[in-house]
Amino acid sequence: MATSVVFLVIYMWIVFQTYPHQKLIVYLVILADILYSTAHWMFSWQYFSSALDIESMISHRKPIKKKLRSHINVGFIVFIVVAYLTSLIMELHRLRMGTYVFGESSTFLFAFFGLVTTILLCYAVLRIRGIIARFPSL
Repeated sequence: MATSVVFLVIYMWIVFQTYPHQKLIVYLVILADILYSTAHWMFSWQYFSSALDIESMISHRKPIKKKLRSHINVGFIVFIVVAYLTSLIMELHRLRMGTYVFGESSTFLFAFFGLVTTILLCYAVLRIRGIIARFPSL
């Protein structure tokens, strides 16, 4: 949580160094993208994690280590935040140089993270569907 506050302070400082009429738009778009991508990742990850837990309980297999899964989850959230902050810096630099195109780098990140989380979510749903097909009494 403390890192999020530090990131937001740095983020806001960078934003307030740019042109006043466009910086707010860039700031809000990137912040919205960070929040949406992080929430979508957490939702997809929860489904994926639940599918693994259900499968290991039913098949009496040793579950995948929860600590490792926790590290992967936190690592990907940090990756999302850092990638968007890097995108913010690039967009603000282009804004200062006069070569800014709205959402040029953040749009690519939004599509990338959306694709990754959608694939993870679909994989989890298919696994849960497979478990239900094997054990219809559930």
